[in-house]
Order: sequence, then structure tokens, then C-alpha cells
Amino acid sequence: MNGQELIDFIKENRLENVEVVINAHFNTSKFMELRDLKINRCYTRVKPSKTIGDRSYMGDKLKIKSITNGMIYAERLGYFAHTPDWNQLALPIDEWGEGWEEWKGE
Repeated sequence: MNGQELIDFIKENRLENVEVVINAHFNTSKFMELRDLKINRCYTRVKPSKTIGDRSYMGDKLKIKSITNGMIYAERLGYFAHTPDWNQLALPIDEWGEGWEEWKGE
């Protein structure tokens, strides 16, 4: 059974929590989806925004604060962490809902 067959089996049997772990461990999906993001965990952008192709925040350490009212609220960590005008983000879900990956590093 390859990785995709395993994911299909998990979906058919509604084992959604296992699917997230498998995706993260074996990288069977290209990018994390919005439903995979957890509050107060760190992620980075690995894909430009959906329609305008904006590459902002790619490679930046972003801590998800909340996902509400059609927006992803995040705190920008690292180099911009001590710059108040640059560290708080409000990203529209329709533009920034795809292309996330869990932050790896310190």
C-alpha cells in the first residue's frame, strides 16, 4: 500500500486525525490545507497567494492566532517580531487559505 492508498483508506473510514499525522509525516499532500492549521502553532507560507500570486510571508515564521470571519490572523515571528507595524497579520482566507507548511526549525 503506497501513501496515497493509505490516505484514501483513512478517508473512507473517517479517520481524519490519523490523516493529518500521515500527511505531515510522509508529506503525501503537497501543502497543508486551512483545516489542518492549529491555533498557536507555527507555520510558513510555501506557495504564493491564490489569485494575485503574492509571495509575501513565504519562509517567514507565522504563529496562527485565530481563523475567524473569513480571515487568518497571525503573528509574524523572527526578524519582524519586534516591529509592531509588521508583525500582526490579517490574511483573507480566499486568497491565503492554501499553501501552508508547518514551521521546521527554532
